[in-house]
Order: sequence, then C-alpha cells, then structure tokens
Amino acid sequence: MNRVLSFFLAWVLAGTLQPSVSTAKTVDGIVAVINSDILLYSELEQEWQRLLQANPSLRNEPPAKQQQLQRDLLQHLVRNRLTTQEAKRLKLTVADAEVDRAIAGIKKENGLSDQQLEVVLGQEGRSLEELRQQVREEMLRGRIMERIFKSKTVITEDQIDHYLQTHSGGELRQRLAVIALPVTAGMSSAEIEALRKQAETIHERLDAGDDFAKLAGKYSQGPGADEGGDIGFIAAGDLAQPLREATQHLKPGQYTRVLQTKGGFYILKILEAKTESRSGADAQVRERASRELMRAEVNRKFEEWVKDLEKRAFIQINSDLLTNNVTNAKTAN
Repeated sequence: MNRVLSFFLAWVLAGTLQPSVSTAKTVDGIVAVINSDILLYSELEQEWQRLLQANPSLRNEPPAKQQQLQRDLLQHLVRNRLTTQEAKRLKLTVADAEVDRAIAGIKKENGLSDQQLEVVLGQEGRSLEELRQQVREEMLRGRIMERIFKSKTVITEDQIDHYLQTHSGGELRQRLAVIALPVTAGMSSAEIEALRKQAETIHERLDAGDDFAKLAGKYSQGPGADEGGDIGFIAAGDLAQPLREATQHLKPGQYTRVLQTKGGFYILKILEAKTESRSGADAQVRERASRELMRAEVNRKFEEWVKDLEKRAFIQINSDLLTNNVTNAKTAN
C-alpha cells in the first residue's frame, strides 16, 4: 500500500470519520482498516449481538471484559477479511453446488435427515444459511492452503487407524421426541423469560401425566411437531452438550427437565436407544474420521498462515471507538 493511502486511512480512522461519543448510545464508524478495506463498527456490533444472544450472561460482564471479548471478535473478523482478500487475489471461489454437496455429505456421514439437521442447528442457535457460510469458509481455507503450500493436505490410513483407536467404543444413538421453543433474533429479555415460563408450564403438565406427543403437537415450534415431536434416531454426539448430558442416562419413556441452549428451550423424550459399533472397517466411520482429521490439519496450517499474513498486512484498529461504544452500551443498560 502506498504511503499516501496509508496516511489517509490512518487519518480517517483516527479522526475525521470518528463520530461523537458524547451520547450514551452506540455510534457507527470505521473500527478497522485492513489493507485497502474498511470494517465498520456496525459489522462488529452485528456479530457481537449474535454472541450476546447465545450467551446472555455476557451482558453482565464489566466493560473491561466486554472490551476484550469484542477485541477477540474483531480479530476474528479481521482475519476473515484478510482471508477473503487473499482468496480474491488467488482467484479462488467455492460454488453453491459444491457447498450443497458438502452439506449432503455431512448429513450422510452423521445419519441426519433435513429435520434432524434443523434440530442440531436450532439448539446451537444457528441457521442453515450460517452453516452454509461456515462450510464455504472451511472449503475456501482448504483451497488457499493447497495453493499456498502447493499440495493438498493428505490424511493417511495410519492416521485414521490411530484416530479410531483413540476414539474407540460404540456410538449411542437415540430416537428422540422434542418440544422446542426457539429464541429468535431480536427477542427481549422479557420475551425470553415468558418463553422459559411457558416451557416450565409444559413440563409441569408432563409431570401431571399429559401426553408428550400431544403437547409437542400443540406447543412445539421445532421440527417433528406434526409427528408428536418425533425426530428419529440421532447420535448423542450431535447434540449440544447440555442436551447430551441431560439425555445420556435416561431410559426409553423418560424425558428431560427444561433445557436452555443458545437456540432456545427444549424438553427431550427418549423413545428408543441403541449403541452402534464404530468398526474401523466401516467405510462411513472412516470417512467421518478422515473429515475430522482433515479439518484439524487445515485449521492448524491456516492459523499459522493467517498470523503471518497479519504481520505483513496494513491493519489499523480504532481502539477509541471500540472502547467508547462498549462503555456507552454499558451505561445505557
């Protein structure tokens, strides 16, 4: 980048386009310059709000803690922008059809129907579109690494054997029925609390002997509601940790307490349970292990590469805007 442009961007970042912070509300402005690109605070704020929705307790953290969390999030966004710039320079893309095939592969490897995938994503507070974006980014990372290192990342049969040996044991699969009350974007604290109370009321009715399937059909806002909440068999490992821990010791016919995850409130009932062997000779098991090993290796290479890219890039952060907005937001609350 030429010195004139660098000076201009630094000047813009530090002063002219920095809004007034005298009012106790969030203001927009340039929060980072990454080479010839700019990142607005509103872009950071959008991701920050998603994080707060998934972890409401973060709202009670002191300003210093929130500032550090936002800095970490900002670094993630800066790295994403650097990756996008490098992909454009190398003329690398990932087509929609490729993403479709990758997601179809994920469903096949994990034995998930469209309905079950919706449940898995919902409990994590994610949409299918967000999954598609994540898959696209992972595929793009892999292609960048292939181009940079001039070769594909290869996972050997010996690595797969070792992985399976250290992750031995059967895989628990449970046929689940679910009553889901999702938390949607923009819900207020009062609305979320009302949803929690509704879930507790439904649970009390179950304890009183009401039929799970009928209550699911009437109240559940998740997949399978028309089938009494039945979403079929799903691997315990595909459940969010709170759901997995709550169901792992239940017997068929038993149901959980009200569970809260990033995506909302859930009550799960075990309809059936079975343990499937993870034989090293099973092609589907080996393919899943290969995918996990590949992801870990590509991410390791990517972290090393992007850190080096950061050192060579022109990056300027508007710390004052970041600090003032977090402080003002805390004051407004």
